[in-house]
Amino acid sequence: MANSVELISDALEAAVSAILPTYKKLDYAYFPEKNQFYGNTKRYGVTVDAGASTPTITKAITIDQVFNVILTNDYAAHDDETDLSAQVFILHDALELVYLDIFNKKLGLTNLVYFVGPISFTAPLIDQEQQIIILTMAVNIQYRNLLI
Repeated sequence: MANSVELISDALEAAVSAILPTYKKLDYAYFPEKNQFYGNTKRYGVTVDAGASTPTITKAITIDQVFNVILTNDYAAHDDETDLSAQVFILHDALELVYLDIFNKKLGLTNLVYFVGPISFTAPLIDQEQQIIILTMAVNIQYRNLLI
């Protein structure tokens, strides 16, 4: 049987895949800059970050776990940054769509996921060699497991 973090991670990955069907899974989600894109630049990944228990008075352990959703896309290198900016905005919009879905549906894990949010975004990572933008959304997912 899968543990809670694995269940949430798998459900989050499935949600991203369903919401953003034109994006393909990254080969290296924890090190996205290691990927070789070769024209397939719209990619996604899900990673697990820090987590901690939160105080509770119930007979359950409540964990605040951070998951990262990573999106990548290319940009056209010009003398100005017009396309780069446009692609950053597109990635932000795509991540917001993911967040709205998982916030409303709790990843379909309503018996496990207690609360979704807050979120934060990293500054875009720009790989000028491959002309790739990497944008990460960190989302806190609170879940509960019964102690008895």
